[in-house]
Amino acid sequence: MSRLTRKFIKILPLPAIVLTLALGFGGALPASANSAQTSWSGLSSSGALVTDEQCPVVVEEENLTFNLQNFPSNHYDTYEDFIAYDGTVTAEYHLFNPADYEVTVNLAFPFGKTPDYYYDYGYEESLPDPAASDTYTITVNGDKVERTLRHTYSYAYSDYDNETDKARLRDGYMSEGLFDPQTPVTVYCYVVSVEGGEYYHYENAVSPFPQFDNQKTALMLSVNGMDGRNKVFSNSCRDGEAFCVYAIGEPIDPMVWSMEGGSCTLTEQYTTTLSEIALSVYDEATGISQIDWFNAVCDSILESRRNVVDGFVYYERGSFNMSDENIMRWYTYSVTIPAGGRATNCVTAPIYPAINTSGTPYYTYTYLLSPATDWAQFSNLNIKINTPYFLCDNTLGDFEKGEDGYTLSLAELPDGELAFILSASDIDVRLYRGSTFIPYKNLGVWIVVGLLAAAAVGVAVFFLVRHIKKRRRSAPHI
Repeated sequence: MSRLTRKFIKILPLPAIVLTLALGFGGALPASANSAQTSWSGLSSSGALVTDEQCPVVVEEENLTFNLQNFPSNHYDTYEDFIAYDGTVTAEYHLFNPADYEVTVNLAFPFGKTPDYYYDYGYEESLPDPAASDTYTITVNGDKVERTLRHTYSYAYSDYDNETDKARLRDGYMSEGLFDPQTPVTVYCYVVSVEGGEYYHYENAVSPFPQFDNQKTALMLSVNGMDGRNKVFSNSCRDGEAFCVYAIGEPIDPMVWSMEGGSCTLTEQYTTTLSEIALSVYDEATGISQIDWFNAVCDSILESRRNVVDGFVYYERGSFNMSDENIMRWYTYSVTIPAGGRATNCVTAPIYPAINTSGTPYYTYTYLLSPATDWAQFSNLNIKINTPYFLCDNTLGDFEKGEDGYTLSLAELPDGELAFILSASDIDVRLYRGSTFIPYKNLGVWIVVGLLAAAAVGVAVFFLVRHIKKRRRSAPHI
């Protein structure tokens, strides 16, 4: 292989790489999910509690129906307009208990976070979550059963993980290590003074890492920088800016912050409890229980944990507030099935798409299938999308188009989740790893891709011409 050929092998894949990068970007999507088992109990005919590792109940069939007659708007001015959107998903489970004892299964149906187009009215007070309304019901054998609207922490841009997210759905207050409602918290409040006092002038406050036993104390603070080699924190601050350091557990010696062009003064130090401080910004109007709020705050702190030199641990948080985009909503309920008996369980929940309004609008819906792996056995998934719109792409295969929408039947639970795109126009849209792009209709994307590809070809031609000229110059003259 010549040197020139090797150069072409290195250069020619560049347009393909550029194309992949240009088409592969996207954001997290709102999602709904199958009912996941959180716990179960069985009672034999003799009254003995059954403690098998896995619940014996199987899903003989699931009928999954999406009713999507209208698209949501990407902007709402009023609460009434938002709740008028009526997109729903209904999961109908046909359950069978093959055991010779009665089984009660406690289930949780995660149906996603509130979409970003919900936030337009989020500043108003005492607005109930539409998910709490009677529009959405859970039945067993046709009878409504009691359900509870629950909330857990889930980072806005993370994917649903069945084990991690279920573990955050606790029956009571978290009590794990230092994260207990009664754990003492020492708060150290600092105020910054910058020479000159200009509002847009920043100076760095610097402090060495404090010393403490990380089994007895968790340090929580929000800073701009950290130097692990020199073991210092830094925080870029304006004149008059205040910030706090929280020692969860045993107190620490107050951190001393130094500044070249100003001063950082400890103005207040007091002790409270983790419960009191986590609930200090709690508002019952959110519809979230105090238990779920406390647990969500603690889980968010735990997820922000950083490990640095010498096993030092700190939690990079500056607030105990929780935003809607980081809250997963669940319906929890129970189903009891007699020995050798069957039950039909129906769950109806709201479903919100991710909206793309660049060019021809399209709407991406996601339904999580992974929670169904909790069941001892799962068979026969029947999917129906009732909609007047076009099904542009999906992750599961060839849906059959009918008068009312689209259908697909699968003999077993597929790998991966269900995502699909609807649009009012029959555009060519492609799903890509949970994100979407329009390969033929989005002119802007193709202009960028074309320019980058042309640049790559130009580089290849440049090397080719230069190589030919060198060969001619070095060739012997006859």
